[in-house]
Amino acid sequence: MAALNAGADALLPIDSPPQLIRAQLARLRERLAPQTGDRVQLEPLLELDGQTRTLRIQDHCLSLPSQQFLLLWALGARPGDILSPQELRLAMDIPARAHADTVHTAVARLRRHLRPHDLHQRVQTVHGAGYRWATEKSMQ
Repeated sequence: MAALNAGADALLPIDSPPQLIRAQLARLRERLAPQTGDRVQLEPLLELDGQTRTLRIQDHCLSLPSQQFLLLWALGARPGDILSPQELRLAMDIPARAHADTVHTAVARLRRHLRPHDLHQRVQTVHGAGYRWATEKSMQ
């Protein structure tokens, strides 16, 4: 119970059956994933649209591949917070057996998509900890 009181999202006994583990992971993914109609306002003229899976930059809509969209959604929903590669792996629904560099590769690809709009520097690496979405204020 101490783990839940400290902020853990789920608690599983060490001898939990695989079905229970899969069910708990599915619930965590649902909470992290964008729902139809959801929007995340990153800045006054910068918004993520969960229905169209696009990033709106003023009047322009930037379509992102699914993995990059889910990555940006996870970071943008908690601006300034550092998210570990494990948290991002869960948010992007990357299987545990996938290559260890999958999150790092997804971050690099997201930055490439954001570069033409001068937003690539907003996805910041926090060495040894993970990644965060930097707000406009923190960039000044």
